[in-house]
Amino acid sequence: MSGNLLFNRAWAFQERLSARRAIHFCANELVWECNSIVWCECGDLQEVGPLESLKLGQTDLLKSRSAIHRNPDEAASHLARTINHWNDTVRQFTRRSLTYDYDRLPALSSLAEQISTHSLGIYFAGIWSYSLVEKDGLCWRRLQTHDPPPAASLSQLSPYCAPSWSWASVRGEIEPDGIFSLWPIVRNRQVENHLFEKAEIHCIDCTPPNFDAPFSSVATGHITIRGLWTLGNMDSWIEGEIPPKSPVEGCSVVFYPDDELGVDSFYSNEPPICLWLKSLISIIEATGDSELVGSDVIIDVALVLERTFTSRWTAPGTYERRGLLMACTRSEDLENDSNALEARKSFISGKRGIFTIV
Repeated sequence: MSGNLLFNRAWAFQERLSARRAIHFCANELVWECNSIVWCECGDLQEVGPLESLKLGQTDLLKSRSAIHRNPDEAASHLARTINHWNDTVRQFTRRSLTYDYDRLPALSSLAEQISTHSLGIYFAGIWSYSLVEKDGLCWRRLQTHDPPPAASLSQLSPYCAPSWSWASVRGEIEPDGIFSLWPIVRNRQVENHLFEKAEIHCIDCTPPNFDAPFSSVATGHITIRGLWTLGNMDSWIEGEIPPKSPVEGCSVVFYPDDELGVDSFYSNEPPICLWLKSLISIIEATGDSELVGSDVIIDVALVLERTFTSRWTAPGTYERRGLLMACTRSEDLENDSNALEARKSFISGKRGIFTIV
């Protein structure tokens, strides 16, 4: 069922998940799908696809919402499940094509409205305020693919789809959980004093063109963040993907661009700003004889920002996101190399600033 060309379209994605019932006319049989089951005529359906699984998961979420009022202890787990479900929704949605870029948020608006709850907070251009503040809603990354450009690459470009800090502002498949899909967090109190203070969000605002449709399009939007910042050195960045659970030797600073052009998409001669969002400890788990296996690694995560040109939706002194940056430091290096330790101390005690991203 997932191979159907219709299901590769983003608008059909929302309609498919919102429909209470669907009948699929396949080559050899009919397949029934509703909010509780997927069934075929031969009775030999081995497993459901990711889209069918997503639909069943959404039904379970909506059913369990009422149970929270009877058992408040379930609220935290329900919220976690809802965030995970939304991340899965974004993953599946961004794999699909749109004719017009500005339809990206409207083509997801009904699904967002269905799962909206007070605990998720306000919906800002595809990201819930709870994720922005408590989780890592800003740490999404655009996945690098080697496939031919989708049909959307032939679309009529829209002058504005969403603020640059939203995944909805870029084309291509998105990994909403941009950090932990690569680097599961671990605890190591011995090196926690080498982590920097998490960035603070001071202000978030999105203005819809129609206030009666808050889950749909965005006319303008900005976010103001205070945090540690440095100037970026693009010559030292490795561009691309680090395979999950792989050694980072030779890959100490990796840049995940929001644009297919990568660093070539920068239009300014100024060095970009690296606004460091958070610092965490992970561990390398890889097969083989690498001496790095089992090592604790400090992962520093930054938004790569570029100063904007003044236009009808930007203002002087604002910035646009250009990608996500991850810097990797082995804890052993800090223990065994005094120069590395001093450099780390200098980094985490560096300049703090306030940046408005549009």
